[in-house]
Amino acid sequence: MASWRRPILRAVRQGGTLDIFSGPVGQRLISVKVTDNKGRESDSATIVCADPGRQLARPRKGEKYSIYMGWADQGPVLMGIYQVETTSHRGGSREVEALTIELRAADFVDKLKGHARKHYDEDATAGDIFGDLAREAGLGLSISPELARIKVGYRMRWDQSVIDFGSELGAEIGAIVKPAGGSLVVMASGSGAAGSGQALPPIMISKRAGYGWEIEIDPRPVYGHVAAAWHDKAAGRRRMAKRATGRDGPYHVMQQIYRSEADAERAVDAEAYALGNNSGSGHFEMPGAPTARAEAHVIATGFGDGIDGRWVAESVEHECTKGRGFVTTVTVGSGEEAKD
Repeated sequence: MASWRRPILRAVRQGGTLDIFSGPVGQRLISVKVTDNKGRESDSATIVCADPGRQLARPRKGEKYSIYMGWADQGPVLMGIYQVETTSHRGGSREVEALTIELRAADFVDKLKGHARKHYDEDATAGDIFGDLAREAGLGLSISPELARIKVGYRMRWDQSVIDFGSELGAEIGAIVKPAGGSLVVMASGSGAAGSGQALPPIMISKRAGYGWEIEIDPRPVYGHVAAAWHDKAAGRRRMAKRATGRDGPYHVMQQIYRSEADAERAVDAEAYALGNNSGSGHFEMPGAPTARAEAHVIATGFGDGIDGRWVAESVEHECTKGRGFVTTVTVGSGEEAKD
């Protein structure tokens, strides 16, 4: 491998200057894996080191590390800040004794799991509610102006955590909700944009030797249309909001009855998107791409009909090993384009 394509890997302990890979841990390193997940699931990291005779000191639970990955010609990229969750040891007749350190994103703080009861008035917007949830968790808020302006009306939070209530509201307005970078991030589903509305860099993947891929083309969704009922107070009757999924099939009628036409319209938009864009899934491997993130659009080329085209990254796994170097694996869903 040319020197300018040499992988860069660092893990720096927070509150100090110790680069753990410059000492005994780095000399015994087997692999480091960082996973960026879509939605409410916490981002994570795993560090595995050879530890014959169990000589390495175990890090303490809650210790925080900044992990960087990249290439020598481009420089390191901060993958995130993670805190130690668990450590474990393994060994056997056919494998080296090893220490495994499991970490999770430091943004996934315990306050996100705390349950509470609260209500929001009729004039509440998505920005109002998510702002309140972010403050409760001690986080900032990153939300696009379009989502923030949505008027969601009266809501009751009943013994729900911040992340549970926020994810439920996000699903209703067609948004993904997750903690990242010190903020509660709210982004439109499948938009390929961060919570601020700024587009995420697309992930360009070409077929190449030495990198695997597996794609399953699912059968067409059963439903061709989605319908949701809402109560028209002025007319004193129930009405229906409808959307096409872009597929052939019967109607899917949502069970919930919504308070307004706007609520029902948002619900059928989100459900139609989910049902109409579930025609394929799988994963691609590629040379390490440290800026690749979940929710970004993925452009696949060179794989042939039914696979080439645009997908959406469901999760992105970055792994550095002594054997293969720096490899990124992108797990995808079909996104906005059906794959025949």
